[in-house]
Amino acid sequence: MSLKGSAMKDLWRKLRRGQQPQEQEPAPQFPPNTDAELIRLESIYQGRQRARADYPNVDRSGNNIPNDAGEAWQSSPLLVQLAEEGYIQGYLDEIAYLDRNDQLHILTTDAQQQGRKHARATYSTPGSLDRTGNRIASSARSLFVSQHSKSPQHIIEIYINGYVYGYLEEVTRLDNRSLQLGQQPPP
Repeated sequence: MSLKGSAMKDLWRKLRRGQQPQEQEPAPQFPPNTDAELIRLESIYQGRQRARADYPNVDRSGNNIPNDAGEAWQSSPLLVQLAEEGYIQGYLDEIAYLDRNDQLHILTTDAQQQGRKHARATYSTPGSLDRTGNRIASSARSLFVSQHSKSPQHIIEIYINGYVYGYLEEVTRLDNRSLQLGQQPPP
């Protein structure tokens, strides 16, 4: 949950004066073993995808955005709310990039998402993790070049960097989640 407006200004003033910020409201309680961060990340990406599909006829107000995200998390009203907020955030965010026709952003976003999915798919497989990103970079290069063989080198590098970033970020997130659940992350 992010701080907005005056709450952020108050926090900043207190931190500058050396005061401790007041206790924030407690984090919402999700059902056990729920990966709320995964729901948020996936919902943001789904919102981005929907904005691309709807463009240029998008809902710039954010009031009537069709929501595909909440259905998968119907087990908890908090999870539905989290999914909807992420979806709307991703949808509205993507509109700015679409207005600028920022193809590099779209390429990077998709590469990061594919890297995250790769990390989730291989996370618990012994010996499959690449914590340096070197093997993943080589794999990402092969994947992209096989699909887009005539792409300029700088586009290939942007894709690889996005893929590796998404992969390593997801591995870190999964490691932290394992530790929170009292489990040892895989080697």
